[in-house]
Amino acid sequence: MLCLAVGLSVFGGTSLLIQELAAQSGGQSNQDPAGTIDGSQTPELISREVAFLMIFRAFTEPANDTSQQATIDEEKMAAIGLSGDDTVAFKAILSDLLTKIQGLDVEAQVIHAANTTVRSGSHAWNQLGKLNDRRQSMIRDSLNSVAVRLTGEGVQKVEAFITQAKKKIKIYPGY
Repeated sequence: MLCLAVGLSVFGGTSLLIQELAAQSGGQSNQDPAGTIDGSQTPELISREVAFLMIFRAFTEPANDTSQQATIDEEKMAAIGLSGDDTVAFKAILSDLLTKIQGLDVEAQVIHAANTTVRSGSHAWNQLGKLNDRRQSMIRDSLNSVAVRLTGEGVQKVEAFITQAKKKIKIYPGY
């Protein structure tokens, strides 16, 4: 089973985490802060964009030329169940998104480096908000690319994978 563990805080605000929930007894644990959205209980509260971003982050880990990393990469793609042509197209979509997101990440790091504290309503806060808006647009464009560049069967498999990923996501407020 593919286990995804990704945390995002580059843009500040809400922290997102995908984790394997099978070991948990279900429901919100005593350790989860109030306001936590648990996709295993309420997957409909997790947007497609958030789920796709988590899949994207997990599938675009830093490249490593070892045979072990190649096997891990193949296992990740196999979990979706795409055909050869759809796999190539999906990898190209992820690669394109990676290039764009890395540019935004660098811009966000520059903003954070120049501002030790980012306060709500500040210029830095507004800049990060604009970067987040651009990121969301890029994610939507990538999702649209899936619908255009993959076969009908491939699109269904990616959508099914997104639906399953939602069940493994927790969104923690305020981190």
